[in-house]
Amino acid sequence: MYTEIYPKITLVTPSYNQAQFLEETIQSVLDQNYRNLEYIIIDGGSTDNSVKIIKKYEKYLAYWVSEKDKGQTDAIAKGFEKSTGDFLSWLNSDDTYLPGSLAAVADVIQRQPNIDVVYGDYIITDKTGKPLLRKREIKFDFDIMLYGVNMIGQPAAFFSKFIYNRVGRLDINLNYFMDVEFWLRIAKNGGKFTHVKRFIATYRFHENSKTIKDFSVSVQCEKEALYILNKYWTKRKFTNQRIQGIYYQYLRFINRFKRQYLKIIYRKRTDIIPGKYFMWYYKKFKLDRNEKIL
Repeated sequence: MYTEIYPKITLVTPSYNQAQFLEETIQSVLDQNYRNLEYIIIDGGSTDNSVKIIKKYEKYLAYWVSEKDKGQTDAIAKGFEKSTGDFLSWLNSDDTYLPGSLAAVADVIQRQPNIDVVYGDYIITDKTGKPLLRKREIKFDFDIMLYGVNMIGQPAAFFSKFIYNRVGRLDINLNYFMDVEFWLRIAKNGGKFTHVKRFIATYRFHENSKTIKDFSVSVQCEKEALYILNKYWTKRKFTNQRIQGIYYQYLRFINRFKRQYLKIIYRKRTDIIPGKYFMWYYKKFKLDRNEKIL
């Protein structure tokens, strides 16, 4: 550590019927052995074994509750309302932190006291925890985030309570892209981002995760993406919708290419080829679900 002053970090885990993974998530937090941790779990009224698991670790928690809520974003917002930390983050109940992550984040916070968002690299795993893809990111770029692709792995991101109070809580009307909208809102309000070249967390890719289970019904996702795009659009707008659509696809291509180019320059890697594997993996999930239904 840079000094012996440990910034207080508040972590919120939203949970709903994820007992299969919840204990591993909790253990990954507690195994950090971080000296100034405030850990909160907001359960949405699970009917599986989740509450029993939470009670097992109750003495290590600053607060927990199991009650019906309006979904994941609402649960996270409820947790942040109870927070007293200098920096905040949420860790979903099927994701984990890697050893030493909180200490590494705290070190960055100490060295850069004016920073608002700290984010690192992360590992996408299958449901057993086997690594599928190691995501090494680059410094924050507004256009890449808005027009290209989300470049901040949410489990590996932390933000100051100051900036949270300044820009407002997560948009509870968003169920899929609330993190993307939040990062863009911080950036539009002058927030300062820093990227640490270290694997901070794992993101679990499995058939019961919301992103996979619900993504085939993509109407809501498309609505949220369009809402965010219109809210933060900074480029020229055309009255002709067809031209506007072509222009957006052009911006999307350019910024995705830009991201890969910068990854090659600064991280000596690219995600283009591994990304094809994920399409196969996603199709496999869909096939497995169809087979079960049949």
